[in-house]
Amino acid sequence: MKERMQKWLEEGRFYQKVRVACGGEALVRTDAILGYCHCAEHRGFVTKNVFDGHDCLKKGCFYFEKFENCPCWERAEARKKQAERERALRKERKREEREREIFRAAVKARAQEWCDLLGYPIVISSVLERAAGEFTVFFVSDAFGNDAWLYMDLGYKLQCEFGGAFLMRRTRRPGGGYATAEDLRRNGLFPAVLSPQTALAQGAGESAGESADPQS
Repeated sequence: MKERMQKWLEEGRFYQKVRVACGGEALVRTDAILGYCHCAEHRGFVTKNVFDGHDCLKKGCFYFEKFENCPCWERAEARKKQAERERALRKERKREEREREIFRAAVKARAQEWCDLLGYPIVISSVLERAAGEFTVFFVSDAFGNDAWLYMDLGYKLQCEFGGAFLMRRTRRPGGGYATAEDLRRNGLFPAVLSPQTALAQGAGESAGESADPQS
C-alpha cells in the first residue's frame, strides 16, 4: 500500500478515490491519507479524520500500516518541533526574568544597606531596569521637594559593586506629589520588583520627560 501512496504523490494526484476504513468509497485528499488498516472488519485507507477518531498509534494497533511518506506526518513533526522550540523559548524567558528579579531585589537590599550605613533618612522603594544595564533606584523620604541630588553617590557605589548605571529618583504618589515613608508603610504602594510591562511603560514615560512613579 505504501508503494501505491508513493505513486499517487509522484503523479501529483491531489485527490484520490479510495475505500476508507470504517466506511465506503470516498474522494479524499491524497495528502490526508495517513495509512492503511488491514483489519478484515473495516479494511481500508486511514484518513486523518479516521485516524483522529481511532488513535491507531497510541493504541499500538497491529493492523495499522503507517505511510511514512505522507506529508501530514512531516507537517505534524514540524509542528511538534516548533512547539518544542516555543516551550524552550518561554522557559528561557522565564529564567531570564527571574534572574532579573533576583538582581533587582539584590540591588534594592544593598542600596538600603548603604543608606542605613551612611545615615541617609530614605527608604528604597523599588528598582526599575529602564534598559540593558541601566537602572533607576526609587526611594521615599520625608523631605520637602525633590532631594534625589543628595543621594547621587549611592548610584556610584552601586555601579562599582554591580556594574551598569544607577540613577537615584524620588518616588511620586499615584496622584502626584512626592511620596513619604509613611505613604510606603500605610499603602504599600511601591513593590520591590516591577513587572516588565510596568517597567517598559515607565521607561517610555520618563524618556518623554514625565515624572516617574513605580506604581503607575
